Amino acid sequence: MVADGLKARDVSVFCDAFEVSDLWGKNLYEHLIEIYQKSARYKVIFVSKHYRDKVWTNHERRAAQARALSESYEYILPARFDDTEIEGLLPTIGYIDLRKHSPHEVCVLICQKLGRDPLKSKAHAVPSPLAPSAFGTATFNYSNFNGRFRIGEGLYLFETQWSKASNTSIYCLTDTPSIHPLGVWLSHNVARRLQTLPRLQPSISRLACGTRKRDALSCSRT
Repeated sequence: MVADGLKARDVSVFCDAFEVSDLWGKNLYEHLIEIYQKSARYKVIFVSKHYRDKVWTNHERRAAQARALSESYEYILPARFDDTEIEGLLPTIGYIDLRKHSPHEVCVLICQKLGRDPLKSKAHAVPSPLAPSAFGTATFNYSNFNGRFRIGEGLYLFETQWSKASNTSIYCLTDTPSIHPLGVWLSHNVARRLQTLPRLQPSISRLACGTRKRDALSCSRT
């Protein structure tokens, strides 16, 4: 959600989930060094025990730390899901506590770090709330986000849109751009007996952000 929010605010984002076709076949060891050590303006590390224990996140962190040594400003920006200790990340470095800040607030803070006005984006450009589960009950306020609400994940993600019809009823619009994925999602679940879709881990593992060259944001699921 952080990467989506930044893209909606026209911040250049490198996210492996957004770059599947581009990353296909590349030497990721070299490519990720290029991003984290040379291209990004900032790297936001989402600290958690999952981040600490993964091979690729440690590779990226070392590339970022090498870059940080050559910069005169704070290149690495920690954001913590928990109090896990990370090699080379000193406890005296200022961080954002994700137990106290929402993804939207993190987007705003990153925009401010980049010197951007986070309030310039139009309401329809900001990602709507998301319920990733394939079944169950979702509660949302349709008076926010222009009445938009997303359901599902990945190929089976679609967006609904709602508006007030009267004091006792509301409209559900059926002409949203993702109406085709809605059909795919329904047919998939009929065939699979409504199996639960995988949930997005709350620990998006790494980010780097900006606007153009030396200004990229990267993130991936853990």
